[in-house]
Amino acid sequence: MLLRAEERNLLESFKEDLQTLKSLLLVFGHISGLKVNLDKSNIYGINLDQNNLSRLAEMLDCKVSGWLILYLGLPLGGNPKACGFWDPVIERI
Repeated sequence: MLLRAEERNLLESFKEDLQTLKSLLLVFGHISGLKVNLDKSNIYGINLDQNNLSRLAEMLDCKVSGWLILYLGLPLGGNPKACGFWDPVIERI
């Protein structure tokens, strides 16, 4: 029971930090003339309940994504010597 209360307080503090981060990104965009497109951004949760992660993503106006993280179509942390690693690249060619 005590653990849940601590998790709740931690999550509430984290929500405030996310709101501050979102405000900071918006201010940066106004000052620099650049725009941070949160619609194209993803949020990943580590050891976090899916409901909490969805609420945080809703606050940031971004998408929830799960692990396997892709970068340029290739999985991060994958083994490039494995046979199936390069299949997405070969399919695109």
